[in-house]
Amino acid sequence: MTENYRNASIRVLKLRRLALVVGLLLLTVACSEVEALAEGSTDAVAKGEIGNRDDAHESGGAFVVTAPDSEPECGGFSLASEDAELRSCLDDKIDYLTDCRRIGYAEWREDSSVFMRRAEDRRLSE
Repeated sequence: MTENYRNASIRVLKLRRLALVVGLLLLTVACSEVEALAEGSTDAVAKGEIGNRDDAHESGGAFVVTAPDSEPECGGFSLASEDAELRSCLDDKIDYLTDCRRIGYAEWREDSSVFMRRAEDRRLSE
């Protein structure tokens, strides 16, 4: 019984170390993608739109997004089914702020005040 406990403890310890190593490797890979691009050791980095545009923005213009996906990346909320009034309110406000989905991340990245301006315009018009 003691030997089984000891073996189980060793396996757990090994799994924790493995998770730590995998976590460090993932962190290292995530941090080095743009560095590899800057060094020329890779030709491109493929992420979602937000990750790509953030990297391009953080590079100060050294990198650009050259192949954007034509499909938008959508987010969402999870609400209780009985929250119809709240859902309707959120839908209304989000539709207004995004101009019925015509204003998205790319537009916000270009002008981070776009949603606040729209919110203020709506507040003033009510």
